[in-house]
Amino acid sequence: MTFPRGLGRVPASFAIDDMGGGLSPRPPAERRRHARYPLQLSARLGLPGGETHSCRLEDLGAGGLFLTLEETAGEPIIAGGKVLARNDMVVVQFAGEQGPSGRAHPAASLHSISAPVARVLPTGLGLAFVDLDPPSLQAVRQLVALARQVPVATPARIDPAPVKPPRAVVGDAMHTLACLLRLERQMRSSDSTPETVAAIATSEPKASPVDPKARELIIDALVILQRAPEFLIPNEDEPLALQDRLMTAWEAAGLDVTEADGIVVEIISKLLDATLDDPLIKPAVKGCIRRLAIPLAKAALQDGFFFFANEQHPARLAVNRLGSLEPSIIGSDRWDAVIDPLLDRIVADSDQGGSLDGYAVRQSVFSEVLPGLDAIFQEQSRRYDDIVAKLVREQSKQQALLDSLRAAAPAADTAGPETRPDPPPELQRWLGRVDQLQAGDVVYRRTQESRTEKLNLAMVSDDRARYLFVDAAGNKVATVTRQELAMQFRRAELWMIDASKLPIVERGLFGILNDLHKRIARQVTLDEPTGLLNRKGLEASVEQALNGAVAMGSSHALCILELDLLGAIVEKCGQEVAGELLKNFVPVLENHVRAKGIASRLKAGRFAVLLHNCTTDGARAVMDALRAIMETSQCKWHLENFRLTISAGLVPIDAHSGSVSALFEAADEAYRQARAAGGNRVHVYERHSSAVEDQAAAVSVISSVLADGGLQLRCQRVTPIGADTSALPHYELLLGVKNRRGETTLPGEFLQSAERNNQMGEVDRWVVHTALRWMADNSSKLDQVDGYSINVSGLTLADESFADYVRGVLADSRVLPEKIIFEVTESSAIDSLPVAVNFIHAMKEHGCRFSLDKFGSGEASLAHLETLPMDFVKIDGSLVKDIAADPRDLVLVRSLNEIGHFLGKKTVAECVESQSVLTRLRQIGVDYAQGYAVEEPFLLQ
Repeated sequence: MTFPRGLGRVPASFAIDDMGGGLSPRPPAERRRHARYPLQLSARLGLPGGETHSCRLEDLGAGGLFLTLEETAGEPIIAGGKVLARNDMVVVQFAGEQGPSGRAHPAASLHSISAPVARVLPTGLGLAFVDLDPPSLQAVRQLVALARQVPVATPARIDPAPVKPPRAVVGDAMHTLACLLRLERQMRSSDSTPETVAAIATSEPKASPVDPKARELIIDALVILQRAPEFLIPNEDEPLALQDRLMTAWEAAGLDVTEADGIVVEIISKLLDATLDDPLIKPAVKGCIRRLAIPLAKAALQDGFFFFANEQHPARLAVNRLGSLEPSIIGSDRWDAVIDPLLDRIVADSDQGGSLDGYAVRQSVFSEVLPGLDAIFQEQSRRYDDIVAKLVREQSKQQALLDSLRAAAPAADTAGPETRPDPPPELQRWLGRVDQLQAGDVVYRRTQESRTEKLNLAMVSDDRARYLFVDAAGNKVATVTRQELAMQFRRAELWMIDASKLPIVERGLFGILNDLHKRIARQVTLDEPTGLLNRKGLEASVEQALNGAVAMGSSHALCILELDLLGAIVEKCGQEVAGELLKNFVPVLENHVRAKGIASRLKAGRFAVLLHNCTTDGARAVMDALRAIMETSQCKWHLENFRLTISAGLVPIDAHSGSVSALFEAADEAYRQARAAGGNRVHVYERHSSAVEDQAAAVSVISSVLADGGLQLRCQRVTPIGADTSALPHYELLLGVKNRRGETTLPGEFLQSAERNNQMGEVDRWVVHTALRWMADNSSKLDQVDGYSINVSGLTLADESFADYVRGVLADSRVLPEKIIFEVTESSAIDSLPVAVNFIHAMKEHGCRFSLDKFGSGEASLAHLETLPMDFVKIDGSLVKDIAADPRDLVLVRSLNEIGHFLGKKTVAECVESQSVLTRLRQIGVDYAQGYAVEEPFLLQ
């Protein structure tokens, strides 16, 4: 279950009731209404204690505002009986409106800000904007400009209606990779001007004309390279770098390569390097692929689209069959006798240049060698099956003998049956994942030589107490118990790979897509001056860690830190010295944290660290070690000598941590306490209530909400904006929780509590039952929409009985299954991958569809979309909301849109809250949009 789209994501503006009461939120609709018409402005200052003053806005600088008070007459400013001082909090209310009728309403409240006092003069106050949200900052700038009667430059609004969106290109790897290569180049050279954003949104690759003579020269260069001794005897530890080698040959020959041919060569070069870097491919097979590099490049040049788009291309089939061979089973003699002659035939047949007509015929050699490769694969499969079957029979006999001995042993004289305590919840969840494994599954582990080793699950005992693993040659590796296996997964000693069952060419293509997309995403989350993550990137990582803590019971820690004397160094030595000091501090921080987590720069001299899979004591030890390292350092400048120390605030991340914003607030509070205590220390944030108390209270609240009808369904439209004019809108069903006053509130804390306490199954069943009952009662409305999207949590996905429940409710309601779209998050689907796949396939057989939420927000491999047969992918709203102004965000969203289309999925953009964002989405070809610019959420009546 997710938050209602758009609700609560735009920071609320506030108005002060009668300038003396509490703060009351202004609805977003009212906020937009005020922004729509010209304004006439007045302002009032609210002091602590309720006293108010009329004021004029005199100046708006970088992060600050100066107010001239009209009622002080040069007297000291008194607030609540005390003279107002620095850091006292005050509130400024902006009022006045001129509506479309031209009549002014000076009492109307427009916006307000709460800010600390930076300086106090008898005639007025200077205010500092600290962490002011962007909408408020923009509102203040507009209002101040109006007060000065200076026109505000607003971005030109583009009506999205006449924008013609491009059609999606499905399954063409060459098109998708070319788009991502171009986007990466645009990312590196982009600025933040509107012209740059527009260029990124509208640019399309231009088809370059093919010059037959130039292509013949390229093929000749490939042949020359193939015959070069340094190419024939390569260093196996280095990438092939075919593109770099060819560029040297082309430049020497004065060859002008077209953009189309250059892209093909770049892609095939990246594909070969990705394949040779694949840890799942054996060295002997990598040697074969090196030998076939030139023939494969020729095949790609000759059949560009067909080679990259069609898995049945003979060259791809031959390489994929090679990748499925296991030299240790076949044996070196047999390998030399069968495989080497087939490779020699391909290489000899391609070792020619010249006419393309002749080359096009010779390409059939890949088809001619396929029967020989298939035959050796069948022989390998028979040998492997025989080896594993014999091993399983021996293991079964040993287990049967042990069972008979236990049965024959005299029973122990005990006072009663032995009772074992239940394992902790986090281990129970890992045990649940182990129970999903089946014979034939593949897992991986890291060897002592830091290599990735592939293990096959050969047998699971009838009682699932023991698991037998073999290596790629069928040799026994280990027999482990259910609990031992769960612990190994929990400690990340074993893992599963999404793309492990893909053929090696497809795996290589996904590897390139992953690499290009991650490089694009890295630029969005990069703090350029330091090379560390910025706040956006860290927040995404903290959210993943929090999700893991809730779902799997893992433990992490977030730390915020600063150099204690940084302010004094800036004041005495200048900003340049402080900047050089921070530049030297960054590698110390990064090297200390590298193996334990992620370092980030939040702003100026403030840094943060996310430590993975550690206890609170372990995290404190890491930060204390960093503090001790810094304590031995000094900053010397002329006659000044500063001892360098740090203060750090640390907050544990566990299943009871709350939201990401709450974690940052807690870490910031702990940091302030470390500074207030004298600095040079690490302070750990202490939660006021215990986890046991939190859990007991949460269980009670969740149960009462479910029992007393405290849940409500809301919905929000997901409207088509792409090239398919026949598409109908669908609606996402959102959960709301009624408070004591009967108002519908956001379900964030409620859902987190339900996940922590394993009650999400009850919540999800309530949503499914209520939604289908409403759809059955309102069947006339179903013809007008494409369907309704129902969120399913990760814990519910892992419940094998949930599919039977849904089938039963569907049968009772008689709602058409094709009108149901189940929505799961990217992380939850991966965490429960085997069961998630079973549930998705079971529901798709009924006719239901699926949507993958939060697409692009995690670090997971894109190849899992091949495993998860999704119909829609929803691009995470945090990436979408700023694309009209930030070219880096626009490039990232366009990259995700291209990847989604390549995989044959419809793309949906979340959190679309302005017409300018909607326009950009149409320009880049996103299929659907959801957010306040489309429609606000409303109660399902």
